[in-house]
Amino acid sequence: MIKLVLGVLLWSVTHFVPAVATGFRKKLTDRLGEHPYKGLFTLVMVLAEETGVMKSFRNIPRVEVVEVGAAGVVDVIGAASIVLSPGALEVLG
Repeated sequence: MIKLVLGVLLWSVTHFVPAVATGFRKKLTDRLGEHPYKGLFTLVMVLAEETGVMKSFRNIPRVEVVEVGAAGVVDVIGAASIVLSPGALEVLG
């Protein structure tokens, strides 16, 4: 559970700081370019039963939510970070 909380905190910092600090976001887009900046996203893998988690994460910019069985190699390779629910971790482990 502590790993999940730490993962969510790390994810929050990396995604909300650019959203709030527009100057930082501008510098990052200038340095990386528009396309690579938009390519940075977080993949959230959950179980099909975890609809509340899906609804919570799907409206956040640069976050893609998928059911653990529906995630493909392209989804995993293209993600800057991956967040797993405890149930999804059990399925994968």
